[in-house]
Amino acid sequence: MQSTSGQFYQNPDSGQWERLPDIFLVDVFFRYQLFKALEWYMKADNVLDGNFLSEYGVPLSGREIRSGVQVKL
Repeated sequence: MQSTSGQFYQNPDSGQWERLPDIFLVDVFFRYQLFKALEWYMKADNVLDGNFLSEYGVPLSGREIRSGVQVKL
């Protein structure tokens, strides 16, 4: 989990300092041993699929899910 709050930016149109919305991200990672040398994993970022800005005009990516296998030689 990640949380960011209390961030400000300078509005390029007005020059005024304004507050960015608070961010609360939930990420999940699973790993499962299939065989001695083979492992399956799944990672999900931004599980709640919040629409957040990391800075003015720069959005964070939405929900992202990756899965794969890892071979240990």
